[in-house]
Amino acid sequence: MIQKFTLAIAAIGISMSVSAQKKIEVAETNHSFSTGNQNALTVVVFGADADDVEKAWKKQLKDIKGKVKAKNEIFADDCRIKKMSDNTFDVYSVIEPTDDGVKVIAGFDLGGAYLSSSEHKSEFPFVKDMMYKFGVSETKAAIGKVIKEEEKKLEELTDEKEDFEKEVDGFNKDIEDYKKKIAEAEKNIEDKKEEIEKKKEEIKTQEGVVKEVQEKQKAVK
Repeated sequence: MIQKFTLAIAAIGISMSVSAQKKIEVAETNHSFSTGNQNALTVVVFGADADDVEKAWKKQLKDIKGKVKAKNEIFADDCRIKKMSDNTFDVYSVIEPTDDGVKVIAGFDLGGAYLSSSEHKSEFPFVKDMMYKFGVSETKAAIGKVIKEEEKKLEELTDEKEDFEKEVDGFNKDIEDYKKKIAEAEKNIEDKKEEIEKKKEEIKTQEGVVKEVQEKQKAVK
């Protein structure tokens, strides 16, 4: 009963967590990087681990040809998005855990000016789309980890159920064996009762024989 209650609470918790997932949005903000307070883009990866997001973000920066260094902040030198421009740009970014996930804050130095929606109308959509796709991909990856964990628990529960079913099958087989033995024993009892009755008749007859012989013995003078 306790196990069923625990599983029910866990199921409710998972359901609430999934239903509480927010839409992935890229926001334009300001952030204090090592280069000062700069225009930046932020995206939240929901339900994720900060180390996993940092690793994935570094890979993302390398995928756009950035030479990545990380200390107090993540710096990527000479990045390039071909669809956006042949020009390179630098990216300064930080990873911050939040109550419901991990926030990626990135400033894009295009060479003298940081990317903004007001000043870089042609470039801005490409970078925003990149961060949006990153947020979606990593949120799905985070949920994927939960799915694997819950599937493992489901597999363990299924294995336990199958073990119990095997035990029940074994007990049922024992019961059938015991029933068979009981039936055989009951038949043996009935057979022996018949033998006992026969023996009683034989004993009675033999007692008569013994008495007759004893009378003959007494008659000898």
